[in-house]
Amino acid sequence: MLSYATEGASSSSSFTPQRKYDVFLSFRGEDTRYNFTDHLYNALIQRGIRTFIDNDLTRGEEISAALLKTIEDSRISVIVFSKNYASSKWCLDELVKILECKESKQQVVWPIFYKVDPSDVRNRRGSFGEAIVQHEHKFKDDIEKVNRWRTALSKAANLSGSHFFDGYESKFIHEVVEEISAKVLRCTYLNVAKHLVGIQRRQGRMEKLLGVGENDVRMVGIWGIGGIGKTTLAKAIYNSNADKFEGSCFIENVGENSTTHGGLVQLQQSFLFEILGKKTLEVSNVDRGINVIKERMRDKKVLLILDDVNQLDQLNSLAGGCDWFGSGSRIILTTRDTRLLDGHQVHSIYEVDGFDFDEALELFSWNAFKRNVPLNDYMELAKCAVDMAKCLPLALTILGSHLCGRSTDQWQAALESYKRVPKKDIQDILKISYDALEYSLKEVFLDIACFFNGKNLDYVKQKLECCDLDPVIGIELLKEKALITIDREEFGLAFKIQMHDLLEELGKEIVRQESPTEPGKRSRLWFHEDVYHVLTENTGTDQVKGIMIQLPQPEEIRLSAKCFSKMKNLKFVINCNASLSGDVDYLPNELRFIDWPGCHLQSLPFNSNRKKLVVLNMPNSLIRQLGEGFKNMQNVKSINLEGCKYLTRTPDFSGTPSLERLNLDRCAQLVEVHPSVGVLSKLVRLSLMDCSNLENFPTRLHLKSLEFINLRGCRKLENFSEIDGMMDKLSYMNLGGTAIKELPLSIRYLNGLRILILENCGSLTNLPCSIYEWQNPFGLYLSRCSNLFSFPSRMNSEASSSAGPLPLLLSTNHRTLDDTCGPAVSPWNSLSTLHSLDLSRLNFVSLPEWISKCSNLKWLDLSCCKGLREISELPPTIGWLSVAGCVSLEIFSKLSNLLKHNDLQGLMWIDLSHCHRLRDNLCYDSTMMDNVVQKNQVLRYMEFGVLLPGSKVPQRFNPVTLNRGYFPEEYTAFVELPSKWGNKRLGLCAVVETRGDESGPCQMSASISIKDERRDYFNVFISLPGGSSADHVWLQYCTLSGIPYDKKDPIAVKWRFVIYGGTVSFKSCGFCLDCPQDDEKDEDQWLPSTSLSLEKMNPRKRKHIQDEDGDDEKDEEEWLPSTCLSLEKTNPPRKRKHIQEEEDHNLVAVNNTSANPPKDNWLSLSFKLNQ
Repeated sequence: MLSYATEGASSSSSFTPQRKYDVFLSFRGEDTRYNFTDHLYNALIQRGIRTFIDNDLTRGEEISAALLKTIEDSRISVIVFSKNYASSKWCLDELVKILECKESKQQVVWPIFYKVDPSDVRNRRGSFGEAIVQHEHKFKDDIEKVNRWRTALSKAANLSGSHFFDGYESKFIHEVVEEISAKVLRCTYLNVAKHLVGIQRRQGRMEKLLGVGENDVRMVGIWGIGGIGKTTLAKAIYNSNADKFEGSCFIENVGENSTTHGGLVQLQQSFLFEILGKKTLEVSNVDRGINVIKERMRDKKVLLILDDVNQLDQLNSLAGGCDWFGSGSRIILTTRDTRLLDGHQVHSIYEVDGFDFDEALELFSWNAFKRNVPLNDYMELAKCAVDMAKCLPLALTILGSHLCGRSTDQWQAALESYKRVPKKDIQDILKISYDALEYSLKEVFLDIACFFNGKNLDYVKQKLECCDLDPVIGIELLKEKALITIDREEFGLAFKIQMHDLLEELGKEIVRQESPTEPGKRSRLWFHEDVYHVLTENTGTDQVKGIMIQLPQPEEIRLSAKCFSKMKNLKFVINCNASLSGDVDYLPNELRFIDWPGCHLQSLPFNSNRKKLVVLNMPNSLIRQLGEGFKNMQNVKSINLEGCKYLTRTPDFSGTPSLERLNLDRCAQLVEVHPSVGVLSKLVRLSLMDCSNLENFPTRLHLKSLEFINLRGCRKLENFSEIDGMMDKLSYMNLGGTAIKELPLSIRYLNGLRILILENCGSLTNLPCSIYEWQNPFGLYLSRCSNLFSFPSRMNSEASSSAGPLPLLLSTNHRTLDDTCGPAVSPWNSLSTLHSLDLSRLNFVSLPEWISKCSNLKWLDLSCCKGLREISELPPTIGWLSVAGCVSLEIFSKLSNLLKHNDLQGLMWIDLSHCHRLRDNLCYDSTMMDNVVQKNQVLRYMEFGVLLPGSKVPQRFNPVTLNRGYFPEEYTAFVELPSKWGNKRLGLCAVVETRGDESGPCQMSASISIKDERRDYFNVFISLPGGSSADHVWLQYCTLSGIPYDKKDPIAVKWRFVIYGGTVSFKSCGFCLDCPQDDEKDEDQWLPSTSLSLEKMNPRKRKHIQDEDGDDEKDEEEWLPSTCLSLEKTNPPRKRKHIQEEEDHNLVAVNNTSANPPKDNWLSLSFKLNQ
């Protein structure tokens, strides 16, 4: 039933949900302060996450009140459980406080089990048990305190988190930071005013209408006039409630954004990405977007706020009905038009009233005096100003900011001038602040209002700076005067400029009034009809300073040849989506910024007076020549001509001394780059990627500011430039896919180079010895350099034997490793810094001995080395290893050690595909490998995967029968999990058949995610070489400690198979759920009680599913299992309990909205095959 609620004005104190820190770190200093925790802290800080770490090494007996307050003021607490954590009374007090905040403040708690077993923490074994015993003895008079610590340890150990036992700490920390970052960004608060007067009562009334926590779906409207505070109220509600939903999304300025390019489709995509986190989800049109939203949101509990809606089609496209969303969802709509709400399933409408006088005076005072009441001498003047502002929050804020810091005489004069305005509406009030701005600030204000509202902050600064305006000071002053705000962009860490829609309307109206009837006499053109009129009728004048062409839909505009000839003061042209045709024979000399993608002109109508141009952005244009205009472009900083496929030569750039960025990527007909490019002293970035006909490049480079150069894919380029002098700022150079035969000795001057890519340089025959003179570790990529016969000798280098770094990554197929060239010869004198090595597709019999000396090697690719017969010794640090396609391999000591159950530190993946001789020689199969993983002292705690020849799923794996269709499809089933499974590990197995195809590999991935959540808890990607028909077994083991097992939602294990060039098919699949062997012997065990068969439903027809009441429920285009799998509890020791199955009891309706959801956790297996 529709109900209205109005709220009278009431005063309240400032209210904000912001917290001081994003993350609070709890840790045992003596264990991890100077290693793991320090690295984690720095990684969080670098990610932009505000993190508190207690560096006070002298702690008292009791935890300080300040530290307790810090825990309360943090959004996430990260607990690093280490060996001696429980021995610290201080740590345990922190832990108790953290768990209290979890209950009372919904604080997120993330435990990290650092080299400790979660079950030891949970059950107080080992060092944790010893610590509790000591505490019981020490605090025998306060045993309740010890009991609180004991309970806290158990509760914390049952939470989802991360488990590090062994492996790469840097990789683990990166994963933890990404997880925390996802949580922080997902619930990032929206920016609201610093002083929210009267918000609490209004928000309290809205909270009652929303009824958050109840299971129904509700739409609630917020209605009121412009500037009254609808958006502020909606943001406050979002900040207070976003954490209570599976996903939350605030879409601002719906009415305005729906009319821009992309319109409603773009808003639909933004909504889907914000909730699901899938950037690749494409929406082609509004109707498709509606269906996707309904399909993806119907089972999710979401908070959606649509701000400033003004058309019914906006509601119908984004929130057409309550049945679009899952139970408990709340949809809030703000609008000035109550008629939109009346006919749209809105349950209740909250009418926002203006402030009463006391509230208005308080808000005004905060902005005028930086306190909640006026100064005594200003009391009467302040009351007069409040009357003039009509108690509207926006007007009060702007008027107060305008008068702030002025004398009483200045106040009196300002108020007197306002009294003379005959029509006192909101625009008149707002215009007072505009009128008081200096000229340059007025220009910044109008540019933002007409062109840049909602745009990226750095983008706006660049445009303003091009026009001789000071963006730093200008933006800051407008912000101080409450005329703009700076907010975070929707899905990132960048910032954007925001201006209230009433202020935007004010700015545009000011420009319209410059010439009410003739757009060509206005300073700024943005409205598409006005732009069309001026450009086609040649009615522009010297009043026009800026033009933005943004049509509702892309279409052609045929320009008049003289359309710009009268616009002598035109400073920038921005074409967003129009196709501009026709001949233009003049562009004004005052132009500072040209943003014209797809320009149809074959040459630019530039004369020699282009001193003021700063940015030229004309990608994918038809330009054939750039003419003489570049001889005097003294201020141009950026030129982007990417994809100009008819451009054959660049002009002389000696007249562009300020040039910093030059982009000529994919200029397919470009033959020559002028030598002047080689001496641009301010050039920072130079890119000519995929200029496939480029032959002539500057013979000498002296680019002291250059940081990045990319010539990848310039396949006709045979010679690279001599380096003329030190270029130590260059860190990245990509010459891959060129015809370069050698590099000059002068590359010694590239002393700061960190990445050198020479992949697929088939003509490269040698490397200069001067690379040993570089001072920084670097990555060297040399794959598919078929004529690279040798590495340089350090003896020929001017560097000493001890000088110079070695590559962190070496990717090569050089012939020094061929039998004929001596496999024992090391390409480098020392390899201690090498982390990654790619030796794939080489022709050697045994692995060179020098590889065993790579003491930090972690990644080694030996795939498709068809002559390789023996691998005798590898560094113990290896974590990723591929010998796929080594068809002659017979001896492999590391694998032999693995099969003998010897501990192998850090091994996470090994690819043995197509190694049939090795399998026959060592007599291993999938069952034996699975047994090894279970018994290995290290592997049983870790994520581990292996791909090997074979065709059998190990017997202990529960079989899953899969049927593959003609198109890429996804198979899903749900498996009930027990209440205690957080310490267990999931084993996944797939038997795949490859059919001979030399055209490419099969690429496969597996991931685990909770049903309908936006992130994966586990993800792995593998590649299976093509070339011969064979069956292979993929075994993958992943820990479940990171999955929140206290939730009631299903858990989905998704397998996705993608084929590129090869052909692969499923033969059999399975999974198992197990736990490390040293788990508690009395812990309940869970094993599958029945197998799972998945049957494909016709994807083009609906299938009727009989529910328990006999009613038909229609599910469209679904895949359903023909039976479901439950996990039954067994009694120790690890034997399956015989249970007489009752079909009705064990069968669970899948994807049936009428079925009751399971009470416990569920596991979903999802398999996907793309071909």
